[in-house]
Amino acid sequence: MTDIDAGAPLMTAAFKAKVIPGQAINSLMGKGKIPMGKTDIARLRQELPDLLTTIPGLKKKTANEWSGPCPFCGGKDRFTVFLDSGRYMCRQCTPKGGDKLDFYCKKENNDMKGLAAKYLSETSFSSTRERHTKDYTYLSADGTPFMEVSRYDKPNGEKRYHPKRSDGKKVAGMKDHIPYNLPEVIKADLVFVPEGEKCCDALKELGLTATTNPGGAGLWQDNLNQYFKDKDVIVLPDNDKPGHEHTKKIIKGITGIAKSIKIINLPGLPKAGDIFDWLEAGGTKDQLLELVEQEAELETGPVACNSISNSYMQ
Repeated sequence: MTDIDAGAPLMTAAFKAKVIPGQAINSLMGKGKIPMGKTDIARLRQELPDLLTTIPGLKKKTANEWSGPCPFCGGKDRFTVFLDSGRYMCRQCTPKGGDKLDFYCKKENNDMKGLAAKYLSETSFSSTRERHTKDYTYLSADGTPFMEVSRYDKPNGEKRYHPKRSDGKKVAGMKDHIPYNLPEVIKADLVFVPEGEKCCDALKELGLTATTNPGGAGLWQDNLNQYFKDKDVIVLPDNDKPGHEHTKKIIKGITGIAKSIKIINLPGLPKAGDIFDWLEAGGTKDQLLELVEQEAELETGPVACNSISNSYMQ
């Protein structure tokens, strides 16, 4: 007799600690821990893709059961979807299974609120929740996906980034970050380094090679420096203290590795503004390249790190 047959709970305490399981929704809503209405949750269940269309390799076993390789542990013929209940089970995984909400929480390493932000255009908590705005894929040197970074915008203007590695390894503590647009960076002689994937995409539309690091300001890893060997690097700081501190960290890392380094403090930027804002305000590719041409290369050593305007460091 299986856990399903016995009606035993499928979600373990370990899994509950990481996500909000579908089984626990009603009790948590009653305690005010989920700022979603019952209508939101019903809509979310409806909007989430059907498990049979999401999980490859499933084959019909009975009128009610479809089985195949587990998308989480990779075990063959140990994963089953039950059509009548909409639940799934894997004999090897811990926890062993759950419903559609549990599946997507685990698959996307997300919680109920995060799923709603991604799959629902509006919810009853839309005025206070963060909004899923974009997914950015980091590619390895051979062009295969390495990591996806999801951007969430908060009502107060702050941003949150949720990374997920394609190989399933934990993101926390990872020391092998790669730069955004790595295949293009490898081929290019001139590389722009703004802060954030959105800025990189804006520069790419102009035909320029641009890259950044996952997570934003302050998270530049030493592992990234190697990719700038013999490159002409143009750093484009955000117009705020975190942005310029971030630039100092980049310069310190790539000095002695890059062929040349220039910092472009874009004219007319508002506080916390960036290259995307500058282009939106009417800046052009020709103007940017003219600024690059006029800017002197940084010297190596401490001088490079001290060249950023002190007015931004107050």
